Amino acid sequence: MITVEVKGDKAVEQLFLMAPKVYTDSIAHWFWRERKLFVGNKSRKGAFAKSLERKEHKTYGGLWRRGGIGQAFTGGINHPHIMNNMTLNMGVTDEWRKRMPYIDILSTGGTVRPVSKQWMLIPFYKNLRSIGLLGRIGNNARDKKNWTKWRREQRGHFDIFIHHGKLLVFGDYPSSEATGSHEARHMGRLNRKLLFVGVKRATIKKRFDFEKSFKRRVPTMIGRGEKIILTTTSKLDSGKLMVQ
Repeated sequence: MITVEVKGDKAVEQLFLMAPKVYTDSIAHWFWRERKLFVGNKSRKGAFAKSLERKEHKTYGGLWRRGGIGQAFTGGINHPHIMNNMTLNMGVTDEWRKRMPYIDILSTGGTVRPVSKQWMLIPFYKNLRSIGLLGRIGNNARDKKNWTKWRREQRGHFDIFIHHGKLLVFGDYPSSEATGSHEARHMGRLNRKLLFVGVKRATIKKRFDFEKSFKRRVPTMIGRGEKIILTTTSKLDSGKLMVQ
């Protein structure tokens, strides 16, 4: 989570005292703009969200935009009408952490282990996709039906082995010419694909750094803030804005 707070020198504070609401509204507008530019809002994707969506899945294939991870980052202003307490907070909410429990490990890197199971299954997406099982097998009732349906329609089966401390799950299914009984199919040619590898732990590489990405923007962001204050002061001096 990133927090931005306004702090100014005595001269700036004197200007704020002259027209507190005008300057407070200007700062709030600046904060909302920076939030939109960096993490985005409902109508626009921010620079950080776009950078995430350009990353490639290492095993799944394609870009991160398919997973919608950029949507997890958001922001808001605390006390938008009180200058001394106004802060801009950006990061991932608890709600999104529940929806994407892996998001923290992607930002830090580290080792993950199965919590309630003996094995943690790592899917081979390309192979699952090629036999029509991608996104269709898991632990819930619907996924178990999909698994059973695949076995029935494809007349295939699964072989599970433990090899060098890893659990290997293969999907065996017959080629078009291999039909008939189980024994008859094994007389023909079977296609075998590795679908999952079960491991006791896995090392996840750091894939992004939210705070570092933001810090690179700070000089430009401050420049935009200073420009907003100068514009507001100029409008006050010219009478285009009324002191409130």
